[in-house]
Order: sequence, then C-alpha cells, then structure tokens
Amino acid sequence: MDADDISHPNRLERQWEILQSNSDVVAVGTLCDGIDAAGREVRPRDRWRLVRRSRYIPFPHGSVMFRRETFDDVGGYREEFTGGEDQDLFFRMTTKGRVVTLPDVLYRYRYHLHNATLVSATRDMKQNYTHNGQALAAVYVLGAMRLWAGHPPNTLQPMLAENPLKWNLQSLMSLSSAAWGSLSPASLRLFLRGLIRSRDLLASLKVKEGRPYEWLSK
Repeated sequence: MDADDISHPNRLERQWEILQSNSDVVAVGTLCDGIDAAGREVRPRDRWRLVRRSRYIPFPHGSVMFRRETFDDVGGYREEFTGGEDQDLFFRMTTKGRVVTLPDVLYRYRYHLHNATLVSATRDMKQNYTHNGQALAAVYVLGAMRLWAGHPPNTLQPMLAENPLKWNLQSLMSLSSAAWGSLSPASLRLFLRGLIRSRDLLASLKVKEGRPYEWLSK
C-alpha cells in the first residue's frame, strides 16, 4: 500500500482469516472509500463493483493480500506492464484459484495531485496510450484522480485533441462529464457521490457484510 493510504486496524486479520479458511482463495482485497489530502471522505464505497462483471479488479491494489506460492507460480508482476500491472497479475491468478473481495471498508484511498497513480498514469499516457488507441481511458483515469482530489479534471482539451475521436455513447458521456467538470467540478463531484451511493444501496440487496465475493472477471 502507498504510505499516504490508511488501513483499518483489523484489515490484515480479516484477510488472513479468509485465506486460512478457504484453500481455494489465492488473493483477497477489500473495498475502500476515498479521502482527500486532508483526510476528508470524498468518494463513498461502491459495492456495485462486486455484482457486475468487469475486467477491472473491484478493490484497490494496496488493499490486497495474496498467497506467495500463487504469486511465484504465475510469474509475479510483469515488467512490460508499466501501468495496470495489478490487473494483469490478479487476472493471471484467477487461473489458479479464486480472487475475492471483502465488501467492508477496510482501506482508505487518498486522492491528491501528487498521487503515484496520477503521476504514473500521466507518464504512461504520453509513452504508451497515444500509440495503441487507449488515450481516452488514460485521460479518464487522470481526470477522475484530479476530480476526487478536489480539482477540475482538465480532461476536455485532451479528449478533443484525440485524433480520431470515436463518436459513440462512451465518448459522448466522457465529453459531457469533462465539460461539466470544467464548468463546475464541485457539482460534478456531488452528482457522482449521489450516483455511487445509490448503486451501492442497490447492490446491498445482494451483497452482505463480512462475506467475500469472487471477482467476476469474465
């Protein structure tokens, strides 16, 4: 975990119990909320991540505990992944066992302008994404990090500069969010917090506290 993030005092104990009692579990992460540089909650937890299929892991990288033997067996982190090395690692781990998430908030992820993810994502966008058609995804990550840190996302100009920009529902939604964030980042954060809380509440119909949920990666 990064030095400026915060773990709940019982996080490691809770994860250790899951690994000890479930031999088929190879990795266990936890849900988190987001805090700003001053430690104020800015992004609520999102249990919706646990009930939908996604190629993105539902937990922050820093919250995970995994079996060393499985890590070694799949070859560990791969050097060619300068960004998304965690996604790659845990996806390969799913071939050896279950990757699960505790739905409790046992980790607090800090958003600020010197965040390592923000710095590395900026570097990776310049070096890689513009060459493989993933520039829009990189811009989204950068904008989200800035927005939750309490600043304008500054994503409108990079999106418009993307050549060629694919005009589809996803790009239109991204452009709308970028324009909104440029005009009023505070109201966009307020809207997104409400949206996340609403879908988290909806997910609570299926997700129960304390029980691990397998990553629906496929």
